[in-house]
Amino acid sequence: MRRAWTSILAESRSPGTRPSASQPRSCGRSTTATRARLIRHVDAQCINPPYESLYANEPESAVVQSLNRLFVEAGFAPSGEYREAADQIGMELSFMKFCVDREIAAVLEGDEDAARAIAAIKDRFFNEHLGRWMAGYGEAMRRSARTDYYRAIADLLTSLGS
Repeated sequence: MRRAWTSILAESRSPGTRPSASQPRSCGRSTTATRARLIRHVDAQCINPPYESLYANEPESAVVQSLNRLFVEAGFAPSGEYREAADQIGMELSFMKFCVDREIAAVLEGDEDAARAIAAIKDRFFNEHLGRWMAGYGEAMRRSARTDYYRAIADLLTSLGS
């Protein structure tokens, strides 16, 4: 599991970047329309939006407070451009990437204590948060996705969350 996160997330784009115009499309439907349905929940008959509190069946306040404590502990401060709730999947994936990046940097600097500390936060975060719901969201996303692009993202979320 750790190797998969390290290799995939360390090379991923930061939040807020857009797919290129050459991104694959299928069924004559745009990725923008599919994104609106799957992530922004503009279609009431679509899946629940990607918020941990909806998939973990816990009060939003409890989930967000727990996440915020982990964010502070790790030194994570999302940019002002990213205005999502702490339990939104993009925010949680950004935090995972942040932890992986910090762990890699600590290893490269030879700081084993720092690497162990951030790895412990990352593992706790995955076990208490992202790992509990990401695969379920990925499966729901896969069933509702109308483009190959979002089906591939759904498959990635499902496999990383398993």
